[in-house]
Amino acid sequence: MAVMLSYTAYGVDGFSENLYLVALEYFTVMGVFIWELIQLRKGTLFSSKL
Repeated sequence: MAVMLSYTAYGVDGFSENLYLVALEYFTVMGVFIWELIQLRKGTLFSSKL
């Protein structure tokens, strides 16, 4: 998702970055990072229950 949002900066007028989309990208990446840390501490990140 973050990769697709990063391409919104390139348009007809050249390069113009929307800082709201940049913030959304950072919050998404940090949210997944924190979620993975929590799962790692619980010990459920690498376990599969199929």
